[in-house]
Amino acid sequence: MHTMLNIHPKTFSFKHIKNITSTNKEAHFWDWNQNRGIDWYREIMNPRSKDKLSMDFTPEYSLLKPKQIRQCYNNSPNAYVFYILRSPIDRAISCLKMFYLWEFGKDDSINIEMDKKFRKILYKSKALHTSMSYYQCIDNWSKHYSDIKILDYRDILEHPECLVRKTYSEIGLSFNDMGKDERLEFTRKINKRVWESHKFNVSEDVIDYMNSALNIYEHEYLELTNGCRLNDC
Repeated sequence: MHTMLNIHPKTFSFKHIKNITSTNKEAHFWDWNQNRGIDWYREIMNPRSKDKLSMDFTPEYSLLKPKQIRQCYNNSPNAYVFYILRSPIDRAISCLKMFYLWEFGKDDSINIEMDKKFRKILYKSKALHTSMSYYQCIDNWSKHYSDIKILDYRDILEHPECLVRKTYSEIGLSFNDMGKDERLEFTRKINKRVWESHKFNVSEDVIDYMNSALNIYEHEYLELTNGCRLNDC
């Protein structure tokens, strides 16, 4: 979503600052970098043009405490807030793969199986916790941003162009403002995966474990996204 929004000429992404942010997508001010002060955040988020929308994306913001969300609202009361939900089980396994990649690199000899490595990374990654918190996260954010938009990850896979165009419209961006080169880039990237983790083999025991732990939250996810799906384009 960040990649597709960033194509539009009326959006702005800050420069990546080594050891402070995580790419030019994630400033991590509200969770990692508050000690740098709000003026620092305003400076990197300033698009230098009033007709551009600046962006700050990260899954970790969904887990902010109510106090942090209130601070965010006090500084950016007119922000558009989007929360992309994914199947808790799929999300947790994807999270594990990412942490295994960070820990072991692209090592084909490493399997995700019920061993000491798995228990260590499961705890470190908080893969279960972050997949159990959808209702609470939405409740926390909606107390300040009542028009929070819930998106379904399945629509990114099944209806990417429709979802992106709908998002453009919701935040006041017009497809007609895009030039020839930007439209070509849009077409080139709309069905392209931005990043994919290493394809670690995941054992049946791990899959069964994740299913058992998250089955109830899978039902909650389906309830939350009921009515959010793009049935037609």
